Amino acid sequence: MNHKKLALLIIAVVAAISPVYTVADEIKGHIIESLRGVPEDVKLGSIQVDEDVSEEQLSKLASISIRRAITVAHQTIQGKIIKARLNEAEGFLVWEVEVVHGAIPVIVLKIDAGDGKLLAAEQCEDGAWWSLWN
Repeated sequence: MNHKKLALLIIAVVAAISPVYTVADEIKGHIIESLRGVPEDVKLGSIQVDEDVSEEQLSKLASISIRRAITVAHQTIQGKIIKARLNEAEGFLVWEVEVVHGAIPVIVLKIDAGDGKLLAAEQCEDGAWWSLWN
């Protein structure tokens, strides 16, 4: 293959995959925009708990269901829910809902287990890809 043909092939491949990156960047920008102003860490919550409270006790304290937490997550980010669990975060009871959207790394939304408000959101740096099979 001569240099002209190789150069044309490279240009064609780059042109073919460029829209994919543009769409991914647009989706990521939309997700980032939807989370603007949401802190990475929980600052306040409606139900205070100790770190050493058992899972059974946590479930008795929650005012909103897992369904409601997932609904809030879907309203925040359109994506696939890969995990949702009740947990203590910074002394407050929260639903941690992990959401993945295409090539965007996993985002953990922390939703108040008392009133259903979005308290915090953080992007998993490692992508938590193994969570897809748990």
